[in-house]
Amino acid sequence: MMTNETIDVNDQVVLTTEVEGISFDTKRRVQLHRGQVGTIVEVYQDGRAFEVEFTNAEEDDHVLMTLRPEQIMKIHFKLDYADSQ
Repeated sequence: MMTNETIDVNDQVVLTTEVEGISFDTKRRVQLHRGQVGTIVEVYQDGRAFEVEFTNAEEDDHVLMTLRPEQIMKIHFKLDYADSQ
């Protein structure tokens, strides 16, 4: 799902595919699911790759993953009105 959309540090994204990672805190294997929400913590090579942090609801377990642009999609929180100029 490659787009021309800019993704920056601190943007929230969702996974577009299933990936497996390792918990930074517990060192256990973690299955991350399509739709899982993460935060961009680093942008590599002008957006050719991204370091994304995923946490559980309690934020006491973290997974850091380096992902390609087609593995993530930026989350939008504001409405863009079609009739605005």
